[in-house]
Amino acid sequence: TEEYSVAIAASVCRTFLERGRAVGFIATSQPAIVLSPDRGTTQIARILDHLAVAMSNGTQPLETALRAHETRFSKRSSLVVISASLDEAWGNEVGRLAASGIATQAVMIQPETFDGNGTSLPLIGNMIATGTPVATVAYGDGIEHLTNVESGRGALSAAY
Repeated sequence: TEEYSVAIAASVCRTFLERGRAVGFIATSQPAIVLSPDRGTTQIARILDHLAVAMSNGTQPLETALRAHETRFSKRSSLVVISASLDEAWGNEVGRLAASGIATQAVMIQPETFDGNGTSLPLIGNMIATGTPVATVAYGDGIEHLTNVESGRGALSAAY
């Protein structure tokens, strides 16, 4: 799932940068990565440099990171959150941010399609029920459909 997360984050960030959008990046890896929104080839190079070594070894839960960085998001932002975690807390936090007027998109990498453990369906169902846009990615899926995300007008922040 780690490789899928990295590929999705890189693709989404590149797409928004190509559209002239400012893109920020937050990763809950150890150490945590926080890049303020910026535009251009330098920003994609910074993001790709971090993604090249990013590992899902962070100790801070994703929902805690989202709350900690909430002041970075505004109603002019788009927030794309990518995770394979089955913990419903991050889905609830994305839903809360969406309800506050921030354009959000959750990307649920379905871990059960990789190793057969757990199920992401309750989390996906909860996000759908609360009106949170969610895209799913299973083992073997392409990610082309994820570059069609278009919401908000300002900066994009990708949290992984």
